[in-house]
Amino acid sequence: MTVPPRDPPAFTTTRITARGDPAEVARRHREYGAGLRGSPGFDLLVTVRVAGPQDTYATFVRWRRARDLIAGAHADGSADALRSLHALAAPDADPEPDQYLSVGRLPDRRHDDGGYLLLLHADLAGVPAEFEQSFGALVAGCARAPGFAGAELLRSTLRPYRYRGLMWWWDEQSCGRATDGERFRERSARLTGTERVDVERGRCVARVTAPMAR
Repeated sequence: MTVPPRDPPAFTTTRITARGDPAEVARRHREYGAGLRGSPGFDLLVTVRVAGPQDTYATFVRWRRARDLIAGAHADGSADALRSLHALAAPDADPEPDQYLSVGRLPDRRHDDGGYLLLLHADLAGVPAEFEQSFGALVAGCARAPGFAGAELLRSTLRPYRYRGLMWWWDEQSCGRATDGERFRERSARLTGTERVDVERGRCVARVTAPMAR
């Protein structure tokens, strides 16, 4: 995976179990992304509906640099817009906000037009550099599979031993084969130094990119 620059892309993330019509939830996220689209340094918003019995949505907002994320979070109206998204959550549901920096990306170009994702959640008990290397090996195996679109590894700024891996796929069948395959399960279970690893499958329901994004 490509090592990011000295001032790497930064992400905000939220995760909600939503109430109401899924189409309305997706629309509200697109509106939120449209409001960010003109912000300096905004790169991408993606909302994923996680497969499962609950209407759970994970949202990732990528900024070109950490200082762009901070400026966007402090911009007029930003807090109110984010609060309106959190209002979609079911009662007593925690939106689980967090901030991440990009650790690496494969390939080193825009790859996030894929419609399906694998979301990997890892909490470490070992050495971060060793985990990052083993995640790169996992992605290298996926890169040889049909339908693979790319991957990005994120490390939390609030919980330094927490990582999120995003693996993009062009179609649902390819994404499902990767999740269900024995080789993938073995490789993800052997990720170095992990205390906990969860893998979820999801479908992109909202995507907003920056004007003239590469």
